[in-house]
Amino acid sequence: MAISISADRKYSALLSKNGSNSKASKQPSIYDVFPRSPGLGGTAQASNPPGANQQPAISQPEIATNGFMASLKAKLSETTDDPESYLRSQSMLSALKAGKLTVTDATQGKEIMAWDKDSKAKPTKADNISKSDWTTFLNDHLKRDDHGAFQKTADGSYVDKHPDEKAYFGRVAGKYYYVTWPSDKTST
Repeated sequence: MAISISADRKYSALLSKNGSNSKASKQPSIYDVFPRSPGLGGTAQASNPPGANQQPAISQPEIATNGFMASLKAKLSETTDDPESYLRSQSMLSALKAGKLTVTDATQGKEIMAWDKDSKAKPTKADNISKSDWTTFLNDHLKRDDHGAFQKTADGSYVDKHPDEKAYFGRVAGKYYYVTWPSDKTST
């Protein structure tokens, strides 16, 4: 039986192994926190033994459900004491209401234009994209600064390589997603 450790716990373990969690200390590699996905050069995952209960196939990806959109809106609506998080969330909520917030699940190869389930917006269908592990996907989509770190805007959003796009990479409903929306010209 394989034991899985969440990315947050791995990151914490890496920081404590180095004896410090200050920003001045060397940050772990993205490969340390997000291992490669199976089938993309990663390690094989154990399959369920024959006769074990398995989940039935889902007709639509998770990101195409009203439940996911409710979780996304709830996450964006959370209040925080961090001014950067607040500004980023407000920018993302504005894009959601305008129908310009895109959610990507690279490991499942799905992308969808998010909708506000509480408005009259109609659900959209998820598009297929190339499947990728998160490390490769982030390296392909995010700009880096002169020191090799991912570039951020004044509101803490990442800078997407697509012109005039902001990005967020984080958890929604317990799973990692990449979210993009149009950039305000004044926020970079």
